[in-house]
Amino acid sequence: MSLPNGGLDEAIYQKLRGATALSKYPIFNTMPLGDAVPPWIVFQQVAETDDGRTFAGRGFHFVYLIKAVAEGRWPNTSVDIDSAIDTVLHGASLSVSGYDHLVCERGQGFRLPEIAQGKAYQHAGAYYRVWEYAQ
Repeated sequence: MSLPNGGLDEAIYQKLRGATALSKYPIFNTMPLGDAVPPWIVFQQVAETDDGRTFAGRGFHFVYLIKAVAEGRWPNTSVDIDSAIDTVLHGASLSVSGYDHLVCERGQGFRLPEIAQGKAYQHAGAYYRVWEYAQ
């Protein structure tokens, strides 16, 4: 069974990029470019499971960490961006060649402060599960 992880990366990127509320933020897969200026959005596949969820046979799901990162002592900006990401992705259908029924659902959310090179950064996001379902 071929799993669509490369295609999922592109589908998630396109879904985020196509959202007007997120259009002013750079979006990166795995990590931002070295010269990127926050706030930005970053996503990364962190897990995959091959399971027997569907009646059509083997199913699968992937878990993606998707977060906003903003500079500052308080998480207001990153939380606002995270809320916009949630609006776009929770319950969204994703289009990947060879797969008809992919859905994205928000799972556990998180907030993380970080100090890097003397600057404060706030991370806000969630783990999103992408899974194939039978209709």
